[in-house]
Amino acid sequence: MSIGLIEINDSSIDVSIDGQPVLQSPGYAVIDGQRLLLGAQAMQQARLLPQWTHTRFWQQLDTQPLVADHPQVRHSADLAFAHLTSIWAAIKKDTEQVILAIPGDYTSAQLSLLLGMAKEVGLPIRGLVDTALMATAGQHPTHQLLVLDIHLHRVTLSHLQNREGRRWSKTKTLADTGLYRLWDRWANTIATQFIKDSRYDPLHLAASEQLLYDAVPNWITSREHHVETTFSLALETGVLQTPVATEQLVAACVSFYPAIIQAVNAQIEPGHTTTLLVSHRFAGFPGLMDALALLRGVTVEKLSAEAVRHGVAQHLDWIIGPDEPISHITSLAQAHADVVATTESPSGIHRRATHVLVNNHAVAIGQTLKLKDIHLAPPLAAAVRSRGILHCHADQVLIEAVRADEVYLNQQLVDGQFPVKPGDQLVLDSQSFTLISID
Repeated sequence: MSIGLIEINDSSIDVSIDGQPVLQSPGYAVIDGQRLLLGAQAMQQARLLPQWTHTRFWQQLDTQPLVADHPQVRHSADLAFAHLTSIWAAIKKDTEQVILAIPGDYTSAQLSLLLGMAKEVGLPIRGLVDTALMATAGQHPTHQLLVLDIHLHRVTLSHLQNREGRRWSKTKTLADTGLYRLWDRWANTIATQFIKDSRYDPLHLAASEQLLYDAVPNWITSREHHVETTFSLALETGVLQTPVATEQLVAACVSFYPAIIQAVNAQIEPGHTTTLLVSHRFAGFPGLMDALALLRGVTVEKLSAEAVRHGVAQHLDWIIGPDEPISHITSLAQAHADVVATTESPSGIHRRATHVLVNNHAVAIGQTLKLKDIHLAPPLAAAVRSRGILHCHADQVLIEAVRADEVYLNQQLVDGQFPVKPGDQLVLDSQSFTLISID
């Protein structure tokens, strides 16, 4: 059964199916008359129709009114819905289940909106995961981990904390420091150099401005492996080139890098080993890795573009589970991180049951739960007489019973100790108990 992964980052919504990338769609929307352009098509028109270009709808993701001239666009959620619809239309014939990877700074209201939109679009969602958590699935669990990522209009810094045997992700946001502003600064730097070098101003006409902004992102990224000092602009009259020094590009980031350094420095715990993982979306950023390397006590590493996909693949059973409701995975058991660190497959691992559901009432299992002790209103209280006991050991829950108790697990009479998981059903004296997982 094919599984699609949609990673929500408005710099580019990355889509893969069974671990293979199939689509990238930036979070752009352009209203051209009654046409609504989305993704790459919209990005290529953004400088031609700047007043009707929207780039913040995935970040804001709310129902606040927008200034728009399109019958289907009222607010940011409408634009995100349209974008999600176009993505699903492109992949629906090739995938049967979908997992969403979500930025850690999304609010519960935004998650609710997203799930509602996904349901309306028809996406067969089977799980939501925290992007930073999945990207660090293969990292050693005892290290302090920080994940630096960038979106169109913000930078996120996620702190992966280990507590109570689990790894949790907590995300801070640096507003107005995203790719959109940086592309704008670099484009202006390059335009200024063109004027100095050839007296040609690519920002003079909308068409050449669009060509400039189309070329900047890929040119910056290409510098990751080869520092290109010449910028080329393909015009209708021919190719125009100008030299651009790294120092010029760094100067455009003069207020950007210090904000990142300060944010990272504020998260460092003295006396602890800290690893800063930098997203592949920072590829080619001039001087950034050198600036981060100056942080004391911090090891800086680059995350691959496949990091989230690999993390999801390693924990697929844990994310999807057997016929369970949709869960938002915001933590992982350290035992799972150990498995990943030794490159072993975590097949067969599922989310641990945390509660027993009986008559629409959820009771926490804790370390030990005697089913007979669940406080139920008469006459049910009298009916639950058996000595079935649930035990929580590390990341596994066991049901303990003797045959005289007549404890049934998924319609099978059990005797002794048996592992249970979310979705399993226990029956004692005609009373049903369902194991569930609540994050």
